[in-house]
Amino acid sequence: MTSTEAYENLVIRAVLTNNNDKWAEAHALSCVYGFSADQIEACHANVERWLRLHGVTKISDSEKIAIVRIQASVRRWLVRRVLKQQYDMYSRLAKLDSPDHSKRAVSLQRTLACAWDQIHGR
Repeated sequence: MTSTEAYENLVIRAVLTNNNDKWAEAHALSCVYGFSADQIEACHANVERWLRLHGVTKISDSEKIAIVRIQASVRRWLVRRVLKQQYDMYSRLAKLDSPDHSKRAVSLQRTLACAWDQIHGR
């Protein structure tokens, strides 16, 4: 763990526990390592970001948008993976000359093709 990470962890603990001793310990650590004002501001920005992302303080609009985009991408990937697994299963069953399984495999193939077009057609 680097000195800045140790300082950030102490500040997070001090904020969450509202403990003056932790604040003093964090201040002493910053003096020992000789942090500049810019380094301390960067550390505090990281602490604020950590608090926002863990629901302690209000999250900013740009972070909300980024989280929603990440969630949408992961959700899309998971759905596509499940559809691909179902398609593989039904296409294997269709090779046994079952018309119902063949229809389901063709339907899933169309769904996957449409999803692929929407993902890569932007």
